[in-house]
Parts: sequence; C-alpha cells; structure tokens
Amino acid sequence: MTVAALSACALLYAGAGNFPPNNRSRDWAAKEYVENVLAAVEPTGPLLTADWQVYAPALYMQFVEGFRREVRVIDVNLLRRSWHFDTIDRTYPGLLASCAGEVETFLRELRQREQDPGAYARDPGRTARIDDLFQALLLAFVRQHARAGGAYVTYDLATGLAEPAFARALSPGVRRSCRRASYSKWRHGGRSPPRAQIP
Repeated sequence: MTVAALSACALLYAGAGNFPPNNRSRDWAAKEYVENVLAAVEPTGPLLTADWQVYAPALYMQFVEGFRREVRVIDVNLLRRSWHFDTIDRTYPGLLASCAGEVETFLRELRQREQDPGAYARDPGRTARIDDLFQALLLAFVRQHARAGGAYVTYDLATGLAEPAFARALSPGVRRSCRRASYSKWRHGGRSPPRAQIP
C-alpha cells in the first residue's frame, strides 16, 4: 500500500509540475496566424503553401469552424502523394481542371515512383524528370489562376525556401514584395507574415 501511495504522489507531483508550462488551452497563436494569412487572400483565391503551420490549422479552421471556406489552401508537399489529388478533387471540385494536362503527366510519373521508389533513388535522371514535372505543375496552376483573378503563395514558396526551382521560375513581375517574417517572430509580437500575391 505504501508503494502505491508513493507512486500516486510521484505521479501527481510530476503532473502538477509539468501541466502549467505545457498547457496550450489558451494559446491562440495558430488560429491568429491563419486568420492573418487568409485575410490577405481574396475570396476563392487558391493559396499554395509548404508551411505546415499554415496548412494544418487552416484545415481545422475551415472544415471544423467554417472560417473562410471559400479559400482553397493547398499544401504543395502533399502534392507529392498521388492520393492527395483525389482529396483535392473531392474538397475543391474543378480546382485542378485548368492544368489537367500537367496533373495527368505528373501523376503518371508519380505513380511509377510510388510503385518503385528504388528506381528513382538509383537513377538521377528519373528524379530530375519527376522534379521538373512537379515544377511544371505548380507553375501551370499558378499561371492559370493568376489569369483568372489571382493565386497566392506563401513566403517559403515565393522565395524558394521550400521549392527553389519554383521560385526561380516565377518571373520578377509575378512576385510582389515579400519580406521575411517567421512564425516565431510573429508569435512573439511581430507582425503577421506578408504573403505574395500572384497577379
């Protein structure tokens, strides 16, 4: 009985000591971050990001809380998985129709890589080809939506932090001024990160 009581006391002590610094129930940083990011996006504007700190909370806010459901947020990292294209078609019907040719070409190559990843690991030519097709898909998507009223990319994509070739391929006139502002800087009192609009 004494061992059980001491064990219970130790657990209570550990819980009481660790709960306050780990309690996130009043931490609204992710929500406020997404509100600021999506405030810069016009209605029905697609937003491409590789920033999980934008994408994950945006999903929750859009599909659970109903916040800015009209904005189409796409994580470009998930576009490297063939199953995600079905998710996009269900979530945002017709969004990829304007670049259907690039989608099909990329998906054919992507499915081959998913079936035999070792072949791509051994052959730099195959890896370069799938990367080129991925960049072509992203550029076609942005260009098509830019003509239709605007597409948006987050700082990581516009500056090449996430996809260097994508940033190089965007013409200087496509990117508007993007100043670097990190999530942690914003979280500690800085301004929300500015976003690049693709006119």
